[in-house]
Amino acid sequence: MFDLEIGELHQKNVGPHTLWSFSVTFDSERFTVLLAWLDNFRGDLSILIHALTGDDVNDHTKYTYWIGTPVPLDLSRLP
Repeated sequence: MFDLEIGELHQKNVGPHTLWSFSVTFDSERFTVLLAWLDNFRGDLSILIHALTGDDVNDHTKYTYWIGTPVPLDLSRLP
């Protein structure tokens, strides 16, 4: 429906994420439509949306948007 890149389902903690996760990569042109769709269909899931600037700390702190209840991140796992 959105022609997105879907990442692997991580059934373990990966990077700073303290729960299982998977990634969906999209560009800024799809942001508004995808955000509305995620908000409508996420159920009780918490969704972290963050930038991919190459600076993992800032991408997971400054450049984030949560849909649902934020989940604590373990930033000590980042370089």
